[in-house]
Amino acid sequence: MSLPDEVSYLVRSLLQIRSEVAQLEEQMAADFKEHPDAEILLSQPGLGIVLGARVLGESGDDDPLRQCLRRARTTSAMRPSPNAPAN
Repeated sequence: MSLPDEVSYLVRSLLQIRSEVAQLEEQMAADFKEHPDAEILLSQPGLGIVLGARVLGESGDDDPLRQCLRRARTTSAMRPSPNAPAN
């Protein structure tokens, strides 16, 4: 196999892998959005679909985690902004 043939083969392989990764990301996003805690995870600063799914995957459906996430969501909404003017 000549060098141009090898490069062509590698490029085709990379394009195929890229396509498969895109399909996996779409499926992961669809599955993650169906999870009951997806909305809570996505409300956390810095967590998007990919990172939120990873956090969920690494922690599992652990009940203490769910309670912690729910507490974080409700208490952060109740805290005053650090930039709020003093009364």
